[in-house]
Amino acid sequence: MDCKKYFTEPDNPDQRKYEALRAYFLDEGVTQKEIAKRFNYAENTFPAIVRDFKQQKLQFFPVKKTGPKGRRTENNIITEIISLRKKNLSSHDIQNILKEEGNKIGVSAIADILKENGFSKLPRRTLHERGIAKNNTFIPAKSQQLDYNKLLKGNFECNVPGVYLFVPYMLRLNLDELIKESSLPGTQQLSALNSVYSVLALKLVGEERLSNIDNYNFDPGFGFFAGLNVLPKPTTISTYSYNIDAEAINSFMTKFVSKVNSLDSTHYGGKTINLDFHSIPHYGENPPLDDNWVSNKRKRMKSALTLLAQDGESRMLNYVNADINREDASNEILKFVDHWINVKGVVDETLVFDSKLTDYSVLKQLDSDGIKFITLRRSRGNKMIEEALLIPDDKWEEVSLDIPKRKYPTPSVYEHDFKSNKHDLNLRELIIKDNGREKPTYVITNNRDIALKELVTYYARRWRIENKISDLVKFFNLNALSSPIMIRIQFDVVMTMVADTLYKMLAKDLKRFEYCSPYTLFSKFVSARGSITVKGNDVTVNMRKRAHTPILKSNEIFRKSCEVPWFGNKSLSYKWVS
Repeated sequence: MDCKKYFTEPDNPDQRKYEALRAYFLDEGVTQKEIAKRFNYAENTFPAIVRDFKQQKLQFFPVKKTGPKGRRTENNIITEIISLRKKNLSSHDIQNILKEEGNKIGVSAIADILKENGFSKLPRRTLHERGIAKNNTFIPAKSQQLDYNKLLKGNFECNVPGVYLFVPYMLRLNLDELIKESSLPGTQQLSALNSVYSVLALKLVGEERLSNIDNYNFDPGFGFFAGLNVLPKPTTISTYSYNIDAEAINSFMTKFVSKVNSLDSTHYGGKTINLDFHSIPHYGENPPLDDNWVSNKRKRMKSALTLLAQDGESRMLNYVNADINREDASNEILKFVDHWINVKGVVDETLVFDSKLTDYSVLKQLDSDGIKFITLRRSRGNKMIEEALLIPDDKWEEVSLDIPKRKYPTPSVYEHDFKSNKHDLNLRELIIKDNGREKPTYVITNNRDIALKELVTYYARRWRIENKISDLVKFFNLNALSSPIMIRIQFDVVMTMVADTLYKMLAKDLKRFEYCSPYTLFSKFVSARGSITVKGNDVTVNMRKRAHTPILKSNEIFRKSCEVPWFGNKSLSYKWVS
């Protein structure tokens, strides 16, 4: 660096002005023209610089402003920091609390304030003490019952506030009373209602299995739904289900179905009931389960054999049982008959099921008891097929089925009597062809009062139970077993039936969505983020507006508030926000 040149030929414009002015005022006999020439200024420019300097418009050495020497943190925040440290909270914990209150302050500033006020650093805590698991995830708070009488104000986010859309239907069903009447057990910390509603909340959002519910462990909105601060952990829910005996579960199911039936005659008002088995596969090691045929896997494997029954018209489930041994499977339909008699007092519907559901000895018993049924003939050998093909064309009757979108709506039907000499069973048999199958279908029934077209239609609609099972697998993840213990599976299946029924009740109130699947209803109406606001005795569910929101808002059930007993009799209402 040329030090002399730094002052005689400065590069910085301000420094050049300074040096030019210094030379002009300190060197005697020097004119402005000479200074202008020496510092490379135009003749008219330097006089202007001299003028500005004399008018104090030039400032070469501005006074540096120093920051405040005292602490800028407000006294009320300092007081709160000290108060929080007395609760043994770390600087990071204190910062998070202040941030939630809208006060931004750094961790180092908090540490300095604590040090100035005589607080030493906290001892190093373990991950568990800090609320962090070994996989570096946060440990949720312990589930505790909420005291709604003390909860007078609050606002908290909820991942899926749409679960609260089912509360009015839960009130119609008196679901809380049914839980009490069924002697479902509670624990020292959680009541039976807390535990059942925790499982139900997860079912309503289609959560796959108990091991995957951690996403909702920190959601106070889900906890509030079940009367808790947050939902219980997977272990707690799973352990609870083990403590429920089969009698309590089946008692709850019977009371639930009876209540659904008493609310509206159309819920179970169909002329038929569809029944079918479904094998719920299990992939654990050596589970105490039978080998059953699993259709979607196309093989036999360890699985829980489950019977499901569905009203043929409304498509609502009215019976489920997962506690079925393979050797007792044929008699399971008799258990359903007993269940339905307990619910309605009589079985006046026609039972529709596949040939593999039961055997002829049970069909004989059903016929003797006056129970009507429609099923397939079990043995369909080559001789039967050859005989069917020899039937003259003029003996076949073409039937037009009123089933939309059916690929083969006009099958040909031949009707005659069928007698099983071995079981002394006289039945009505329909041989059906031109229905899209390579071989004829043989339908047998003891119901001689149904017209031919109606009978064929009833059996064709048996596929509604197949579609229902598909929905249960797709949305409620019926095939995702979390335990091989039969009681555990039965509790899970019954809660699936409850959730599916609630979706059907919701669909019934949504114009043009009456027969939509739970998956469709969830994606269009239930799945939307929002919040829950508590103010005094009012609870408001704030849901974000979506394309189908007007359909919900037009429904009277969501326009008026309702008093919820398990919310401490607070009033629940709905609000849609942008």
